[in-house]
Order: sequence, then structure tokens, then C-alpha cells
Amino acid sequence: MPGRLSDQPGSSSKRSEHLETTRPSSEAGLERSREVETHPVRTAVLLAVTTVVVGGLCGWLWPAVTQLPGYTVQADHTAFTTERGLTQFINGDISYAAIGLVVGAGLGLIAWRAYGRSLGWPVVPIGIAAALLAGVLCWFIGGRVGPHNFDQRLAAAQPGDVVSIDLQLRSAVAIVVWALGACVPMLGITALAGDPDPGRPFHLPWSARTSTADVGVSGSGDRDEISGGEPDLQSAPSRRHHDGSEAGG
Repeated sequence: MPGRLSDQPGSSSKRSEHLETTRPSSEAGLERSREVETHPVRTAVLLAVTTVVVGGLCGWLWPAVTQLPGYTVQADHTAFTTERGLTQFINGDISYAAIGLVVGAGLGLIAWRAYGRSLGWPVVPIGIAAALLAGVLCWFIGGRVGPHNFDQRLAAAQPGDVVSIDLQLRSAVAIVVWALGACVPMLGITALAGDPDPGRPFHLPWSARTSTADVGVSGSGDRDEISGGEPDLQSAPSRRHHDGSEAGG
């Protein structure tokens, strides 16, 4: 009968040592992930408050940096504007989009710092939602802080007065720039920086939570770790052929 294959002496203990040495690193990663997830409500509240405050400040900044054209009232109480004034009707959209590009990028970076290492890809819709919320607040507050009620102001104007047009978005698509601005830092960090090591990556509910890439199956049926540790360079134990002769390792 063929001789029985014997396990290499000390192989089980060495495998245990490898598992023990790699276990602290994985546990450290889990601890870092738990630190971020310890106060998820507080993190969400801070992000929401930051978004609201930034959106409100942008609502005051938008009319301050926008130069609006106006209509000049004549003696017969008619009003006219120049061709150059007609081309400046989109100044509100341009300044709104410029503010949204900068502020959206800042909110996207804040969202990534808050959730990027604990959630992974879901931070992208979170950053976009924060930027869109700030954009809507800027639109709402800026439209009321800046010039509005053009008809009433024109009716109350005297000859020679210049009545500026209302501060408003001529195209609501300008708010999309806020979302694009939020995506810029997140895509840049993802493309240029290395993958973070949170210790416990985000998994979808229907995805497998175990990976066969972390462990390998040895020829004797034992599971050996291949992700870390030094390889065992000792020679394999000798085996016996069917005729009982010994084969050198």
C-alpha cells in the first residue's frame, strides 16, 4: 500500500502564526472604519448644516457679483435698452454657474472626506445632493435679495432712471453645473489617489461578503493564507512510492 503522506512538522503552527500576524492589520482597518461609522447621524447633520449655510451665503453673493443690465425710462414713460444690454441678460446665469462650479467642488470634497472611506461609491450621489441643495438655496435666496418685481419698479421709476432687470435664471440647466462641480474632486481623487484601505469595504446586500482571493487551498486540503507572511522554504517531507523505496525531497 502506498505510504501515507505526513504533514510537515510545524506547518500548522506556522500557519497559525501567519494568521495571528495578519489579524492585527485587518482589525486596525476595522477600527478605522468603525471610527467613521460611530457617529453617522452627527456626520450627516454636519454635512447638511454646512450645505445650508453655504447655500445661504451664496444666495447673498450671487446678486453682489452679478452686473445686470437695465432699462432707461424716457420722458414719455417708455423704457428702452441697448443691444449690449440685451446680450447681458444671461449675466445672472453665468455668475450663478461660476459660483456653483467652485462651491460644488468644495461640497464634493467635504462629502468625500466625510463618507468616502466608509461608504465608497455612494458618496457620489451624496455629494451631488449636497451641491444641488446648496444651488437651490442660492437660487431662492438670491432671487429675493437681488432685484425683483421688475414691473413694480418700472412703474414707480421717474424719467431718466435706469431700472435693472430681475435677477433670475434664464435657464434652469445652470443648476446642473453645481452637480458637475461636486463630481470633479471625487473623480479626481478616485483617479489619482490609491484605493483607501478602510478594512471593511462597502458591499451591496446581494453581493458576496467573502472573497476567495484572500485564502488559497493547499494540496493537502488545508487553507493556507497567501496574502501576507513569508513563504515556507523548507523542503517537503519525503514520500514513499508503491514499492516502498524512498523518494528524495
